[in-house]
Amino acid sequence: MPVNDNGFSGTDASSSMPMTQDETIRRPERRFSNEPMKWEHCINIYGTQAWHELSRSPSQEMVYQAHCNKLREEWRSICDYMLVRVFEFEAVRCCKSGKLAARPALDEMNCAMKPMKKLARNDFPYNFDEGIEHWCLWKTGSGIDIEEIFDARRKIAKESEENGKHVEDFMHWTNPPNLKSLPEIEHVHILCLIKKK
Repeated sequence: MPVNDNGFSGTDASSSMPMTQDETIRRPERRFSNEPMKWEHCINIYGTQAWHELSRSPSQEMVYQAHCNKLREEWRSICDYMLVRVFEFEAVRCCKSGKLAARPALDEMNCAMKPMKKLARNDFPYNFDEGIEHWCLWKTGSGIDIEEIFDARRKIAKESEENGKHVEDFMHWTNPPNLKSLPEIEHVHILCLIKKK
């Protein structure tokens, strides 16, 4: 069933705003690195909170940007895509644009439903050394508290153990506002250092 392209209101409706051709991820400057980041470098970034140093390789960035461009062509917003991809919302076609949108929209969901959270691997991780996994804990409707983060870490550790691996260390952070690629949905980045048993 189609939805109205402009049928969203309220101050939280930015997630449903149509994307423009020149919409870009909110980053001060793109950095690239052909050298995969080692765990020690990640610890240094974490300790100094130099999040802008997190980088993809040029080839990873090309794949990521191609994906974002495809989303801009096919979806009303990146937020709509993530609601369908991560939270398994229904995807519907907008009446006027023919683009895909999530149902319910984020602003409707936040008002009418309980908060939802999902743990998922990052589809486009930074250029990390082998053995470093990048996960995201996503949540709609409210912020993420520390107990939810530790619960996610326990789930990652359990999954690793079931796959014959061991998590040696974790770190987590929330990007500052100027580095958030999707500020409409709360999310925490979780890195883990994995070793085979």
